[in-house]
Amino acid sequence: MALHWRRVLEHEQGTPRIVPPANCQVALIYPNTYAVGMSSLGYQMVYRWINEQPGALAERFFCEGIPALSVENQRPLEQFDLVAFSIAYELDLLDVVRFLMENRVRLLAAERDPKAEPIIIAGGICLLVNRLPVYDLADVLVVGDGEGTVGQIVREWVVSGGDRRHFLQTIAPIEGIEVTEGACRRFGLDLPAAAISDPRSAASEQQLEVENRKSKIEDRKSVRPHFVRSLDSADAFSAIVTRYTELGERCLVEIARGCPYGCRFCFLGHSLPYRPRPFEAVREMIERGRRLTPRFGLIAPAVGSHPDIGRICEWCLGEGLEISFSSLRLEDVTCDMLNLLAASGQRSLTIAPEAGSERLRQQLGKNLTNAHVIAFAAEAAARGLANLRMYFMVGLPTEQREDIEAIARLVEATRRTAMAARRDPQVSVRVEANVSVFVPKPGTPLAEWETPSSAQIRKHLKRLGALLGRLDGVRLRMPSFAEAEAQRILTWADRGVLRTLIETARSGGSWRHFVGLAGKK
Repeated sequence: MALHWRRVLEHEQGTPRIVPPANCQVALIYPNTYAVGMSSLGYQMVYRWINEQPGALAERFFCEGIPALSVENQRPLEQFDLVAFSIAYELDLLDVVRFLMENRVRLLAAERDPKAEPIIIAGGICLLVNRLPVYDLADVLVVGDGEGTVGQIVREWVVSGGDRRHFLQTIAPIEGIEVTEGACRRFGLDLPAAAISDPRSAASEQQLEVENRKSKIEDRKSVRPHFVRSLDSADAFSAIVTRYTELGERCLVEIARGCPYGCRFCFLGHSLPYRPRPFEAVREMIERGRRLTPRFGLIAPAVGSHPDIGRICEWCLGEGLEISFSSLRLEDVTCDMLNLLAASGQRSLTIAPEAGSERLRQQLGKNLTNAHVIAFAAEAAARGLANLRMYFMVGLPTEQREDIEAIARLVEATRRTAMAARRDPQVSVRVEANVSVFVPKPGTPLAEWETPSSAQIRKHLKRLGALLGRLDGVRLRMPSFAEAEAQRILTWADRGVLRTLIETARSGGSWRHFVGLAGKK
């Protein structure tokens, strides 16, 4: 594994020189592979913030190799003061447990040695949705934006001189930080108000009752997240560029955070304030990133909603930069955006109609017609953007058989129209239909709606597979039902679900195994 990381480092650009030791040494862990972790701009931002702090360093860890070694200096976990997890997805929680087990760190904060074992910190968007699955595992939870908070944590560790009890007492009042009950027991601190733990196990229910969801939404308001008012306080672009990511040697640049639309199913639109970065700030970040690469990915939940997106596209086009977008909301897409993508050599686009019928789409809060989707595909194909990835959800409230059949009709009509509009008749238009199972999120209007039964969802998935499987030029990517069910359980679970995660990890089980165990509790 040490040789592996040295080879990986050879292909990185922008990697800072990390020279241990330091007054505050952080093992920064992304609980997934290197390729996935290095595609996370949030993870890269925290890495850069820590290494910019005087007297501090951060080294990266991923779920590759036992025991784990840091990428930068191939050091083991026990040489670090703080172990910090960046958790973006519910399905990474099992790897959090596995990582600690494989590196011989006790899983419950209350049981860890207060002197010999590290302080465990957990943060990331996943905790904003539901922090309870890792509450008893972590010593410190960081909920909300990392700007400012990360720096305070590092500075207070340095000031404390490694006195763990004093460190926890000092950071506890900081907005967005929660010192857990387990940490308080471990270090003899006054216990906080216990995190809510509903005695009815959400993990034991196949389909949550609407009233249970409502009460659990209220439970999750007990920690006040930290949100910065303006994004001007910290840059947000990739610290390191590497070919070994899902985005291929692109420098990621965040142009906005949150979403202004508030779709009725989307957690981000109802939980994060919308904050676009000014054009000058975006341009400055791109200029700094150009030292590493001319290839960029502009990141935001809805790139086209940025008030200066036309100006950003015009400037990037004039500079000859190769640009891609993290997401496109069809209502916002302009000819300037499509022209920039085409000039950048792009051949693929990603859009999210979410539903095949306009009825369901309006229920989701997306006022988007099928005609709009089809016309967009034609405009893209006319510019040489011949590969289209379309995202849909199955298992939506009020969903019927005709809504499933509408997905197939929309995909077929989209490809047919794009084929007629393509610039080069020798190039075939290909559509990839990505299907996921709808998981209600706390704080969203649709969380209070009843969803179809598991049996009905399976029937709908089977029907959709049969319909799309007949279409030429269409590739279907179906979801793992076990993973979707696991995500639902973890989204709404109480603290007790950690026991199920631990049992699954110890047995080497899969998400199917986890769902089975959860159903027995």
